[in-house]
Amino acid sequence: NVDESKKKFEYIEDRPVNDSRKIVRYKYNPETDALGEGGFGKVFKVVIDNDGKEDEKSKVYALKQLPKAILRAEKERKLRALTEIRIHRQLLHKNICKFEHSFEDKDNIYILLEYCPNQSLQDLVHKRKLKEFEVRFYMFQVLQALQYLRRQKIVHRDLTLANIFLFDTQTVKLGDFGLSFKETENYEKGDLFCGTEGYVAPETASYKFNYKTDIFAFGVCIYTLLTGKSLFPSSPAQTGEIIEKGDIPYDQSMKCSAEARDLLGRIFQMEAKRIDIDDIYKH
Repeated sequence: NVDESKKKFEYIEDRPVNDSRKIVRYKYNPETDALGEGGFGKVFKVVIDNDGKEDEKSKVYALKQLPKAILRAEKERKLRALTEIRIHRQLLHKNICKFEHSFEDKDNIYILLEYCPNQSLQDLVHKRKLKEFEVRFYMFQVLQALQYLRRQKIVHRDLTLANIFLFDTQTVKLGDFGLSFKETENYEKGDLFCGTEGYVAPETASYKFNYKTDIFAFGVCIYTLLTGKSLFPSSPAQTGEIIEKGDIPYDQSMKCSAEARDLLGRIFQMEAKRIDIDDIYKH
C-alpha cells in the first residue's frame, strides 16, 4: 500500500525571461517536504522533476518561497528579501549554505539553496545534551563562517541554533540571511530592530547592530549547547530589562571547562568590552 500523501506533489516552474535555457520544474510534497516557515515565507525540500520520472539521483535543494503580495504590501520585507538575495549570492564558504539561484513567477520570489538533510543544531540539542568537544567542534566551524563574513563586512543579525544546519555529522553550515546587511552600505534597515528573542545583544536595545552583535549570539549558541538551557528568562519584560542594563545573568557554575567559562565571560560583555572574532579564534 503506497502512502497516498506521497503522491500529492506540487510543482514550481523556473521559466527564463527569454529562451536562453529550458524551463526547470521543481516538485515537492507540501505535507511531507516542508522544512520551515517564518515571517518572510516558507521553505520546502524540492527536487527537479524529470518529466514525471522518478530519479533517485536527482539533486535535492531547499527552496525558499517569498509571496509577492506580502512583499508589495510591506516595503521593509521587500527590501530585506532583495538584500538577502544580493548578499547571499556573493557568499562562498564551506560553512555557509550555498546560494544556488533565484527566480520568480507571478505570485512568488524563490531562492534555491543548498539542502542540509540533518536539520539544525537546535533540533540536535532538543534530542540530547552535547559534550563539550562536540560543541567546540561545531561552533569552531561557525566561527570560521563569521570570520569570512567579517572580511566581507557582512553582519548576519540572526545567528541562532535554528539557523546552523547539519549538512552531515561532521559539517555545519550557517544559513538564513534574511536579516543580514553590509556595514559599508548606508542601509536603512540598520536602524530597525532585528534578531531572535533570546539571542539579541544588549546594544540592540538602542538599535545598534555590527559584527559584535553576531559574536554575542555566537556565545548564546555555545551556552545553550553546553547547558541545554536558554540564556535569558522566559519573560519578555525581564529579558528587555536585562538587555537594557547589559547585566547578562548566565550560570557561571555550569559544568564545563575553565576555558569555556572564560570564553563566555569575555563574550557576555557590553559591546565595547566584548571579545573580537579573531581573539575568539586564538582562544
